[in-house]
Amino acid sequence: MKFTMSLKIKIYNEIIKIYINLNKNSEIIEEFLELYKKELYKIESFYFDVYLAKYNLLQVKFKISKDINPLTDLFYYLDNASYIYKSNLSKFRFMDFCYWLEISYGNVFFKLKDYKNALFHHKKSLLYSEKFQDRRTINSFKLISKDYEALSDFKESLIYFKKSNYIIERYDKIKNHDLFIRLFEDYENSKSYHSVKNNFFSNLSHELRTPVNIIYSYVQLMSSLKDKDSYHIEDCFFKYERSIKQNCLRMLKLINNLIDITKIDSGSVQLNTSPLDIVPFIENLTLSVIPYTKYKSLNIIFDTNIENLYMKLDPYALERILLNLLSNSIKFTRTNGNILVKLDKTNFDLKIIVRDDGIGIPDNLKDLVFNRFFKVDTTLSRNTEGSGIGLSITKGLVEMQGGYIYLNKDYTDGCEFVITFSNMLEVNDSIDVDFKHFIDDEKY
Repeated sequence: MKFTMSLKIKIYNEIIKIYINLNKNSEIIEEFLELYKKELYKIESFYFDVYLAKYNLLQVKFKISKDINPLTDLFYYLDNASYIYKSNLSKFRFMDFCYWLEISYGNVFFKLKDYKNALFHHKKSLLYSEKFQDRRTINSFKLISKDYEALSDFKESLIYFKKSNYIIERYDKIKNHDLFIRLFEDYENSKSYHSVKNNFFSNLSHELRTPVNIIYSYVQLMSSLKDKDSYHIEDCFFKYERSIKQNCLRMLKLINNLIDITKIDSGSVQLNTSPLDIVPFIENLTLSVIPYTKYKSLNIIFDTNIENLYMKLDPYALERILLNLLSNSIKFTRTNGNILVKLDKTNFDLKIIVRDDGIGIPDNLKDLVFNRFFKVDTTLSRNTEGSGIGLSITKGLVEMQGGYIYLNKDYTDGCEFVITFSNMLEVNDSIDVDFKHFIDDEKY
């Protein structure tokens, strides 16, 4: 019977760890924790301390995985487990328990964004695992790599990825093939991500510095004229007013894009979908950009095979999607070029096509256009401005409304983006919204 109690707790312990790793529903995990606790008080007293300490560590792992606040309360569980361990050293497997205790302390500090203390405890865990060169060592190295990454020490971060990679290679290749593949992909993705992120911040600083420098130079110019008569200041203001406004809008657009992509990533974007007659909506939106296309002598055409079609969409999100695509078309289409916005309804869905005969995208880069921070021309001397997140936002907004967007690779005379929606409605009324269209025009 005593053996059965011990076995039950072991089973609960493993089930709880599996469910936490699978990110299962909190209620299920809480039920098993409660069962674990009930069995705990039935077990033989000799084993009670060991499983009570493990129970505390399970509580920490569970609460971290679910972001249950306040996280500072988790130190109660950790300190309790540490006290039990130190009071009953002979009952514990020394290396094993100390390892998980240090990992747990490190994970709590990491969640609290105290990355230096997280690094300290994760490195301390190596004292109890490194000589074995097993999966625990790999786990420690990966956590240490994340600590260094959070501290922006990317060089050390990659060093610890390499260390974990080295350990994997010493394993039996057949037995640990999947683990090796996952680790290798993590390492390569980490390298790629850091490279892209560094390029992004380099471009971002350029995107912000340029308009700030322009505005600042105008302010300095007007400041130098303040002691002269009002005519000189007025003349300077009217001469540079449009440029100042454009550069302010340029910075505002960049900041809004950064905010939007963060909201999309966190899932905090709230869409207000309503029945919308999409045909006149897109036609009016297309016509609204004509003043900007005239500056470059571009021809813009709207075409449709239907007169009316109601769909349940967020009009502001749809406006943002189309203006992002049109803005790109205007930027990258040469003088006297052509832009087409076309609606193509089938029995099953609606395709919104935005096509231009501009400079296009190289074949080897077409698969990357929706990637975060991607830019065809990454040089600081490029002819067009942009942060490289516009299409990523566009893709996110399309998918949030149940749609799908892709770049037509078969079209080679420029770029053709196709958006597909299938949420058509059989309704007879739409909403009236006062839209004020804005398109990025600083380069036209």
